[in-house]
Amino acid sequence: GFALPPRAMLVLGFIAFGVLFCEGAVADWSAVYMREGLGAAPGVAAAAFAVFSLLMAIGRLSGDTLAQRLGPSTVVRGGGALVALGIALAVGSGIPTLAIVGFGLVGAGLACAFPLILSAAARTPNIAPSTGIAAMATSGYTGFLIGPPLLGTLAEAVSLRGALGLLAIIGVIVALVGGAVGRRPGER
Repeated sequence: GFALPPRAMLVLGFIAFGVLFCEGAVADWSAVYMREGLGAAPGVAAAAFAVFSLLMAIGRLSGDTLAQRLGPSTVVRGGGALVALGIALAVGSGIPTLAIVGFGLVGAGLACAFPLILSAAARTPNIAPSTGIAAMATSGYTGFLIGPPLLGTLAEAVSLRGALGLLAIIGVIVALVGGAVGRRPGER
C-alpha cells in the first residue's frame, strides 16, 4: 500500500519534491519560454534545454567528488542558490543568451541534489534503506509529474515568466533547508 514518508524524512521529501518539480518544469517550459517569452529562434530556444541538460549531466558525473570535498549539505544548499540565481537570470534579463546561461545554472544546481537526497534517505535510522529510497523517489517524482502542469496553469493566471519565478523561490527554500541532506534524518 501507499505510505507517507516517516516524519524524520519530511524535510528530505520536501527537498526531493522541490528539486524534481524544478527539473520537470525547466525540461518542459524552458524552450517555450525562450520562444514565446523572449522571441528566440527555435534553435536558440532549444539551446536552453540543451545547456540545462548538459550542465546537469556534468554535475551528476562530478557530484560524488563535490560531495566528498564540500559535503552534501553545502552541495545541496549551493545548488538551491544556483537554481534561484539561474532562474532570476533567465526570467530577469530578457536576453536569450543570458537566459540560456541561467537555465544552465539551474541544471548545475539541480544535478546533485536528488542523488544526495536518496543517499541520505538510505541512512535514515530504523528505516530500511529500500523504504527510505522509495519514499524519496515517490516524493521527488510526484514533484516531477506535478511541476510542469502546475507551472502551465500558473502561467495562464500570471505569465510564464511569473510562473517560472516560482522555481527561484523553491531554489531559495532548498538553499535554506538543504542542510538536512548532510545529517541523518531526524538529527538536528
